[in-house]
Amino acid sequence: MIPLSMIKIHCRIDSPFDDDLLRQYEKAAIQYALNYTDRKTLHVPKNTPEAEAPPPDTPALVLDEAVIQALLLLIGHWYENRTAVVVGQSVATLPFAVKALLQPYKRYAL
Repeated sequence: MIPLSMIKIHCRIDSPFDDDLLRQYEKAAIQYALNYTDRKTLHVPKNTPEAEAPPPDTPALVLDEAVIQALLLLIGHWYENRTAVVVGQSVATLPFAVKALLQPYKRYAL
């Protein structure tokens, strides 16, 4: 979904050794975003203006610039913090910016 080259630039990675790991983090980040926003599917816009929005009755999360940025932040965070506990470093939590970027897309049920 996100070009691997963009993910690698964001994480400052030059080698191909972690490509599979980065793709796994991307899948997990997409799932996190869908769960957080209470969406079921991800809508990837085409390059045409008329294809920018999903159908109005589709509860899809549109992969726009803000969502891409949130996914990149998650991928980078998980790449840098690969274990549940890191000894000798301060505690790292999920970046606040991720929730701030995804909040406008969150669906609320009545």
